[in-house]
Amino acid sequence: MRSPKIRSRATSDFPSGLVSKKSEKIKDDKDGDLIRQGLEMVANALVVGNAIYEEVNTRFDPILKEEIWKLLENIGLDEEYISTAYLYFIDKL
Repeated sequence: MRSPKIRSRATSDFPSGLVSKKSEKIKDDKDGDLIRQGLEMVANALVVGNAIYEEVNTRFDPILKEEIWKLLENIGLDEEYISTAYLYFIDKL
């Protein structure tokens, strides 16, 4: 008398294509989670960076054009270069 054949339920009850699709989906979900976490970290870094940028840019009052000229004189820049430096800094305002 032969004993009944025992089948494993792990893969034999499902078509092989279905098992591989499920394992691909699990891998895709894990990859998607990693990408999502990475994007969240980048977004948080951008938010923090923007907050720091805003804090730094609002900390100082803008320099008036007249003050630029006085500062150039005070640092001891030669007279012949003051106007060139002044125009350079005015252009950056």
